[in-house]
Amino acid sequence: MNNIPDIHKKEWRELVTGQLNVSLKNFFFQMKVTQTKKLVNTGKLSVDEAVQDIYNLCVKFSKAKNMAEDLKAIFGDSDSINDEKQQISNTVSNNKNVLSVEKNSNNKDLQIELEKPSSITNKIERIKKEAAERELSFKRKRDELENKLSKERALREENERRTILEKRKLQEKKSIKKATRKRAQGLKKEKIKKKTFFQRLFGF
Repeated sequence: MNNIPDIHKKEWRELVTGQLNVSLKNFFFQMKVTQTKKLVNTGKLSVDEAVQDIYNLCVKFSKAKNMAEDLKAIFGDSDSINDEKQQISNTVSNNKNVLSVEKNSNNKDLQIELEKPSSITNKIERIKKEAAERELSFKRKRDELENKLSKERALREENERRTILEKRKLQEKKSIKKATRKRAQGLKKEKIKKKTFFQRLFGF
């Protein structure tokens, strides 16, 4: 086995979690896997971190003794791996072809849409009509608010005018009452003066 299997293969996760038990010939590799399993089981190391550590170890010591045989025992024959890689490559190629077909289909749909100017014209007319209706509704609401404000302003002015008239009437009443009181006081004084004069004149 010349190449290290892809890190995303499920066997890596099964190896570090203990789901896959394989007798390994490389002593150092066996110790590392055993230690990693314990760290994963105790929660001191995540599965992804454990997979990365084991994968890095295999890459670093890919030429070590019995390493190829251990990887073959874990992942199977290299031919099957190559077949799987080829299958993945074919799947990617097919997906690209599907995307290409969908892209061409979308372009055709766009071209067909562009070839229908009447639909665009109808859409523009509909937008204009909706805009005109919104503007008319806005104008109607604006007129209603202006009329309401005008009535409120007129009512406020009328109340202010009545208040001013009432104040004036009240002031006039006070002035008349004050003048009447002064006049009465003046007449009383004048009467007293006249009585005193006659009393002095006639002695009564």
